[in-house]
Amino acid sequence: AYFTEFFKDIDQLPIKSAADKAETARVLERKGAALYDMVFPEGLKTLLWQVRNRIHSLIIQSEEPWIPWEICRMSGTNDQGLIEEGPFLCERYVIARWNPQETFKQPLSLQEMALVVPQDSGLDFAQAEGNLILGLASPERKVTSIRAEPADVQAAMASGRYSAFHFTGHGAMNGVNPDRSEMKLERGKVFRPEDLSGRVRNLRAGRPIVFLTARVA
Repeated sequence: AYFTEFFKDIDQLPIKSAADKAETARVLERKGAALYDMVFPEGLKTLLWQVRNRIHSLIIQSEEPWIPWEICRMSGTNDQGLIEEGPFLCERYVIARWNPQETFKQPLSLQEMALVVPQDSGLDFAQAEGNLILGLASPERKVTSIRAEPADVQAAMASGRYSAFHFTGHGAMNGVNPDRSEMKLERGKVFRPEDLSGRVRNLRAGRPIVFLTARVA
């Protein structure tokens, strides 16, 4: 209930004129400062203030989805014992949220990228997009073009070596049976969820980011 009213107050703030914007900024600062005082323990606030200029990111572990941690406005005590305010957390730091029940994951490397672009898709910008991805290759990153045939795509996934897959082409969604949804490969062949079974599940070994940029038929 508290945050329902909190967000409602923010939604109603005016931003039409310069005076409106100045008043809205003041209100947001007060709300952010009050929220910071409410949800951050005193010991943590003291520690954050001490290291505020030495850190660049924050990971907030919380099961509470309602708290807008990002707009907390930090504060601390100066040498004269007076309270000073800092920026909103999202204004100063890169912030991520994480469920405390989940273990932290390893960093994403993107050192091995696989590219799948059917040559007969007929999409105007498919090749240009593919060339853009190929252009990401560097001494630290290898980008491999995979032939858009089911066997080749499955073999690449089964290798477990890739940390990113990028597909550009057509897709088809089946709302009645999602397992029949598909990515269109070359020469009328398709790739469906069942094709991710067995050894192809080694795809997970590389912890890949998978980009599907598909025009849905």
